[in-house]
Amino acid sequence: MTHQDYNNIIIVGASIAGHTLVNDLYPYLSSEYRILLVDALDFAFWPIAAIRAATAPRLPLYSQAVTVPLTDDRVFPAGSQHRVIVPNRLVECKETSVVLEHPFEGSNEIPFWGCVIATGAKQQAPLVPDLSFTEEEYKQLLRQYQRDLKEAKDVVIIGGGTVGIDLAGVHIRCINDKANITIVHPRSGLLEPTPFNPIPASTTTIPTYSSPPVDPRLSKNLEALCRKLNIELILEDRVVIPKDGEVVGAGKWEGNYGKQEGVKVVGLESGKQVKADWVIMAAGTKPNSWMVANKDEGALDGKLIRVEEYLKVGSSVLCRTTALMKAGHFDQRQYYAIGDVCSAPGFKAARGAGLGGSNAAVNLVAEIKNKSRTKFSPGIIGLGIPVGHYEGAGMATLPWIGNVMVGGAFIRRVRGDATLIPKRFVTIFKGPNKVHIEFDDVLRK
Repeated sequence: MTHQDYNNIIIVGASIAGHTLVNDLYPYLSSEYRILLVDALDFAFWPIAAIRAATAPRLPLYSQAVTVPLTDDRVFPAGSQHRVIVPNRLVECKETSVVLEHPFEGSNEIPFWGCVIATGAKQQAPLVPDLSFTEEEYKQLLRQYQRDLKEAKDVVIIGGGTVGIDLAGVHIRCINDKANITIVHPRSGLLEPTPFNPIPASTTTIPTYSSPPVDPRLSKNLEALCRKLNIELILEDRVVIPKDGEVVGAGKWEGNYGKQEGVKVVGLESGKQVKADWVIMAAGTKPNSWMVANKDEGALDGKLIRVEEYLKVGSSVLCRTTALMKAGHFDQRQYYAIGDVCSAPGFKAARGAGLGGSNAAVNLVAEIKNKSRTKFSPGIIGLGIPVGHYEGAGMATLPWIGNVMVGGAFIRRVRGDATLIPKRFVTIFKGPNKVHIEFDDVLRK
């Protein structure tokens, strides 16, 4: 059978959101439906552990634990009609089909019954691998990153969000106790202690995505822990990032990230200057939403794909359902978007991506059975950030109670020494070719 013989459900992106969707969807599909999991990489990686893999003292062991090759027999049950299509890049989204870089079953254009975009967001490597990397190239980058950071003397981290704090406290400081580490963050406190772009309740403006504000107490707790580790914080200021091709003076930072050629002077908007032989971008992730932007920029919320309460893409070109229903017709062919690429509420973190994948699975099954769909909910808003090996701070917003602060012991218990690799990453692979990743006691220290 070919793609013409199935009702294809194409999932673009095999990270946490897309893989969770696969696992929650395929047990409920009849033989006439087929999942096609497409990814530009031929391996899955565990973003929760990517930072630690780049800086872990036992890196040769840890770097082997954050990637797994993507194959049919690792993802799907034996004898399944579902397929993994990797490495293959999405080229274009059409109304009822997608175009891929490489042909599948003799054609680059694949028709679908439904399509889910789970392409995530770009970050500075090695936090997220470049889409051109092979698995071995990514592991080599992790090893080189750790070797270089051990020798760094002045590290500037742009962004005091979860990634910036995690990098500074857990990883760089733990392998390099002599380096000067500076976090530059534009807000009044670490993370987002106040709403960035609140919309008055009386307005008719379409809501825009904003990361949930955190309790100011959490910001203060994290700031105290950072200073305890001799991490300098520069708040309410921004790094001046040179534009492409801009000529800067001798000895000044040219806008390149990672290891610098010698010590550079990094300028801030306030006029202050800090020196750096390493510059890390830990802010401003860029959603991989170009496939929607090329068709309908009105379907974007900033750079995020705007989705409605059921996670369906709000695009007049890609999703005809609303217009067809008004005309008395119903076409089930449609696009959903989940994870870091979409505007669904909640923190852009692993838990939210997983919830989005599960919700999309429920709604796709509901549409197949002509039943009511379920609105997406980010659930309990919670966040926990380790700072160093033994410290950390977090919060959870509980019904009737409000914000509750938690400490390092709780965070270590939730994340574990192996950053959830055995409990979450290994177990996400449901195929007969079982994935085995083990951590010894030495690695956990």
